[in-house]
Amino acid sequence: MIRQYTHLQGLKRNFKISIVFDKKGQLWAGTDNGLEIIDLKKAKTRYIDINQGLAGNLVIACYPAGDNEMWIGTGLGLNLIGQNGETVHPLGNEIVISLMEDSEDKIWVGTDRGISIIDKQKKVVRYLDRSGGLANNLIQSFLRHNKQIWVSTNGGLDIIDPVQKTLEHMGKKEGLVSDTIYVVFKDRENKIWLTGPSNGVNMIDSSKKIILHASTENGLSDVNIQDVKQDKEGLVWLATRRNGVDVYNPETGTIKNLSGLPGLEGTSVRMMLVDEYGRIWIGTHQGIYIADKKLGTITTVASGLGLSGQRVLSLQEYNGSVIAGTNNKAIFITAPVPSYVSNDSNAAQQWKVTGLDGSEVLTREQTNAWNTDLATKNGQYLWGDRGLTVIDNIKANTDSSVTLITGLHIMNQRQYFVKDKRLGDNDTLWTADSFYTRGQEPIIPGYSKTKGLKMDSVTGPYNLPVNLEIPYNNNYMQFLFGQLNSGQQDTVWYSYFLEGIDKNWSAPTANLSTENYLNLPPGDYIFKVSSKGPGGSWGAPATLSFTILPPWYKTWWAFALYALIAGALIRIYVVYRSRQLKKENKLLEEKVNLRTKQLQKSIEDLKSTQTQLIQSEKMASLGELTAGIAHEIQNPLNFINNFSEVNTELIEEMKEEIEKGNFEEVKALAFDISANEQKINHHGKRADGIVKGMLQHSRTGNRQKELTNINNLADEYLRLAYHGLRAKDKLFNAATETRFDESIGDINVISQDIGRVILNLITNAFYAVTEKKKVAGAGYEPKVMVTTKREGKKVMVSVRDNGLGIPQKVLDKIFQPFFTTKPSGQGTGLGLSLSYDIIKAHGGDLKVETKEQEGAEFIIILHQ
Repeated sequence: MIRQYTHLQGLKRNFKISIVFDKKGQLWAGTDNGLEIIDLKKAKTRYIDINQGLAGNLVIACYPAGDNEMWIGTGLGLNLIGQNGETVHPLGNEIVISLMEDSEDKIWVGTDRGISIIDKQKKVVRYLDRSGGLANNLIQSFLRHNKQIWVSTNGGLDIIDPVQKTLEHMGKKEGLVSDTIYVVFKDRENKIWLTGPSNGVNMIDSSKKIILHASTENGLSDVNIQDVKQDKEGLVWLATRRNGVDVYNPETGTIKNLSGLPGLEGTSVRMMLVDEYGRIWIGTHQGIYIADKKLGTITTVASGLGLSGQRVLSLQEYNGSVIAGTNNKAIFITAPVPSYVSNDSNAAQQWKVTGLDGSEVLTREQTNAWNTDLATKNGQYLWGDRGLTVIDNIKANTDSSVTLITGLHIMNQRQYFVKDKRLGDNDTLWTADSFYTRGQEPIIPGYSKTKGLKMDSVTGPYNLPVNLEIPYNNNYMQFLFGQLNSGQQDTVWYSYFLEGIDKNWSAPTANLSTENYLNLPPGDYIFKVSSKGPGGSWGAPATLSFTILPPWYKTWWAFALYALIAGALIRIYVVYRSRQLKKENKLLEEKVNLRTKQLQKSIEDLKSTQTQLIQSEKMASLGELTAGIAHEIQNPLNFINNFSEVNTELIEEMKEEIEKGNFEEVKALAFDISANEQKINHHGKRADGIVKGMLQHSRTGNRQKELTNINNLADEYLRLAYHGLRAKDKLFNAATETRFDESIGDINVISQDIGRVILNLITNAFYAVTEKKKVAGAGYEPKVMVTTKREGKKVMVSVRDNGLGIPQKVLDKIFQPFFTTKPSGQGTGLGLSLSYDIIKAHGGDLKVETKEQEGAEFIIILHQ
């Protein structure tokens, strides 16, 4: 059976140049006046020519490029057409102005002839125009509000209730400033904002039943408001026709114009979009601007940065990305998650701009309308122009194009490379204005004497050199490149990078060559270049590796020679220095020996001096003690002498009474003599005890601990110290006070050592009050208090005075050997040091509490 398809079956041209079947079973027929796509099963025909974006009407060849694409070769270029885009005409040839999907998945299409409501499930279309109650057939936009559809028209606002099947109208008569309304918008407080071409903004507050109006008199920069959006902070953004964006703050009632920001100055804003992170996407006639208030940044997406056209006509959010409809196909934009959400320091490098798969061949006849596209819930993209184009399965185009390096210039001359010596030495081709390599030895016109250029082989369609080595004085280079894919109608953008020189990839450029790289230093380099494919994605980069050779004095063997010379010089220097060091070491050893002998002598002298100082301190302590002892011995000696004289007189009297025979008087005198003898004996023993104590105090050698009454010891040394100072200074006088804890009893100590410590502390206390008396005046009364106390297993002996106290700056030094606050010649600085060592040897502590100008208290703590 033979079936025939001619113009009688719907074809426009009977003359066919090429035909091919795609994987869906559709027949693609190329003609001399466009392309015809025939669905034999459904008996439908699509027709595509230059009006739908075809490069030329003469279709020479059709070739499948994949599962869903077809290459179309024409007399004027190559097209890549997606098979997912199916053009339907449920509206005829009407101009689509706005689109909306309602809660029941119905598509509301606003056109210049009214509203078409497409029910995809029932496959029916309902129409609504002025004859059905609309104020005007030119539909500008839609808004879903409380199960109602608010329709902006050129005749006012129509409110449609699909459930109640009612239609209300609002215009000038109802309080609006104008009947022409571009956009109807509902904010968070359910207030309705209406914009128009020349009358600013109307705001309807249903709760207060008022309509407010704002124009340039109220702070707007333009009365032509194209779109209204509200951000997450409640600010209302108004897109103006001529002056960028105005931002209205409902709380303060102020308006701020953003036209002065980079990229927005003098920009015609068509529509806006608020994404899930609160960023404002602003579509203009010069591209897209994304404002991030938290980061204070504005990001630009324009034609040079992946956008297929400067004029943005729609913005749709879909699965975390934004689909931008332009006058030439749709673009899929995936923005990075902001750093304040993801803490990603590389967020600025994560922008991705690709084409919407299936929209490659779409162009728009109407470029004055906006928001004419729609991404539906079931994953379809509706392209509104004259009629609708439906793209199934919304996804980004992932195809890329092959980039090739086509050549390079060295020293401003184009280079050409061959593999072998197929040409003779006398061939005139060698003398052309170009450069050829012959095996390992290239010939360079103009540099015929230079033979340093080398390579291993050539590769690729453009005979690029492999492992190219270039002399250091031929280091001016420029690279040429191109794209293998010729199927896109847009400008091809390239970006390149010379590894080893460039820090970042170059800005996108349409040029087919790089700038000149001048004075490249010696080293290894890799040149990379990438181009943007039809889908807007960057393809894998083409690479070329080469090496700039260093001059001879920078080569490895030159550095090896430098190293040998340096090594020899170092060796000579090391030998010389070694000999010098041996001489210096010998002299140093002699000096060290001499200094060692001198140091040993100094140490011996120091030990002798230290011994003398310690002995001096002991003698000073002994002198203080001796003076007190001498005073103490004097009293009993006086008694002994007095009673001896009295007894002598009594004996004489007794002799006289014996001669007289007065025996009663003799007995009385004998009794007195006996009493005086007892007193002489008592005071003699007292003197003996004082002498024994003195001998015990001055005793040297190993001493043993013995039970000692610490109260008696402290009392005795208090009196000895006092009388010793009185013996040296008759004018010395100080009050003394004792508070002894009788519960202490006898404790096990070396009494002469503890006595020496107590004597030293009491002597220092008397010295402190004496010095203060010299400067304090008549009202000052010197006083020294000695106290003993038991606390558990600790026995404390305290010596307190009301003298000058110890300055804080020297408090940490008072127990150091040879440190003293007394004038030169009055102290050795060993008293407190030796006292500290004695107490530590007893397993106790010696502490001090002081306050300048108020006195000091030394506390001996003995553990029993």
